[in-house]
Amino acid sequence: MNTIAMPQGTRVPLPELIANAENEITRQRYSEGTTHGYRLVWKKLMEYAGTQPDGKYFSEDLGCRFIRDVYGFYPEMPINDNPNQYRHKRRAIRILGDLQLHGIILRHEMSDVVPWPNQFEPTMLSYLEYLRKNYLVEITIRTKTPQLKRFACYLNEMQVTEFRHMTHKHILGFAATLGGYHPKTYSAFMVTVRRFLHYLFQNDIIEKDLSICVPSVIIWRNTDIPTTWRSDEIEKLLTTIDRSTKTGKRDYAVIMLAVRLGIRAGDIRTLKFGDIHWDKAEICFTQSKTNKPVSLPLDNETGWAVIDYLKHARPKSDYDNIFIRLRAPYVPYSPKNTFYDIINKYFTASGIPIPKEKKHGMHSLRHSLASALLEARTPLPTISAILGHSDYNSTMTYLKTDVKSLRQCALDPEVLHSER
Repeated sequence: MNTIAMPQGTRVPLPELIANAENEITRQRYSEGTTHGYRLVWKKLMEYAGTQPDGKYFSEDLGCRFIRDVYGFYPEMPINDNPNQYRHKRRAIRILGDLQLHGIILRHEMSDVVPWPNQFEPTMLSYLEYLRKNYLVEITIRTKTPQLKRFACYLNEMQVTEFRHMTHKHILGFAATLGGYHPKTYSAFMVTVRRFLHYLFQNDIIEKDLSICVPSVIIWRNTDIPTTWRSDEIEKLLTTIDRSTKTGKRDYAVIMLAVRLGIRAGDIRTLKFGDIHWDKAEICFTQSKTNKPVSLPLDNETGWAVIDYLKHARPKSDYDNIFIRLRAPYVPYSPKNTFYDIINKYFTASGIPIPKEKKHGMHSLRHSLASALLEARTPLPTISAILGHSDYNSTMTYLKTDVKSLRQCALDPEVLHSER
């Protein structure tokens, strides 16, 4: 149990809160490197707080402003867009929030090796099996599992021994631990918890339907403009890759599949040899996100990129996955690997300007393909088929990236004035 001699919800001056945090991470035997990193962040926070009118006490708003103003990260951006530096700095701030709200340091990153609390494990596993039987694809269940595990660990930290002992305060307390997260991330957590609580009520595991206590967040669909790159930027990115090395051959093949065919990173990671039909110049596979099959034409440039990787870079392995680790053990990539490090490396090396608020993961290449197809006047149903969208409305969001066509739709204020 992560405990500290600090009553839950106690508000103390920022220097005292930081001192409590340092004592707690020392007691929990955090590594020297991690401890040093957190202390650097907290030192900068103290300096920043001294310039703020509300800097005497810690608050979520102060923490978010600090991350944005000092480090240039935007708290409203999804965590995967700044996976390394951002996670460490946000975790340092999150520790302070946990101590102030709950008097303890909560576990936030739920890896596969983190066990379920014993008292909740049977029910949680039964619920996951229930989701599988209701035809949820495995990738969705993998997303929900760490969310549910985090909720269960929070209840355990709050010394809840059975689900029937939960109250609305536990629900709201858990929601408070998500402060500073992207609204979509927060909403996804709340949806997962709400449905789980309703399941508990329907199965008489809890007496009251606590799902009604879960906070709601309205997320309007297709309000964001997808991140895209110009064709010249894409070409500059590709020419940055050193294709004379094994790493470069793999990276070039991976990026080409995203750039030319719009394949999701998760599907590139799980591509099998049997998915490529060389005689027909096609790639056929079942999408992990939608669980629906898709067939895509394999152009010469992308095909030769894959062949070059297979012949001169891929290690010998019994695995059927096309892409495997280049270093021992020669196994498929982890389900959590989105190839972000690969794409980020080449964006950095290319010198392409990247505004702080602009996403530049693998998915942005998929967006760029859709935008290029749209500019080429490709019909939306065709774009939808290429991208493998299960919902036609998902493709509609790319209309906002076609600036040239949008300009043609613009209204002339002088014309409007003259018609009055």
